[in-house]
Amino acid sequence: MDFKYVRVDNENNELILYSDAMDDFYELDLYKQQIRMRRKIDGYMPLLYNVQKVEWRYDENRKSIFISIRIHGREYSEEYIMDRKK
Repeated sequence: MDFKYVRVDNENNELILYSDAMDDFYELDLYKQQIRMRRKIDGYMPLLYNVQKVEWRYDENRKSIFISIRIHGREYSEEYIMDRKK
């Protein structure tokens, strides 16, 4: 999908990305213990279930997104290298 980082909306617990390939914005959010991906024009696709907590943050120096997720009381984290959308 060739995603680029747009922003993290901590108030709504969303990660907003932009796809160069699809020329559209995508939102990842936590909703009813699901991490889902959605676009404004159509529905959503659940990515993970039984999620208790998610945190996203972008590191400008490393050009990467850090994602931490709690599922069934266990913490998981990952780093994705991703440029910022200009």
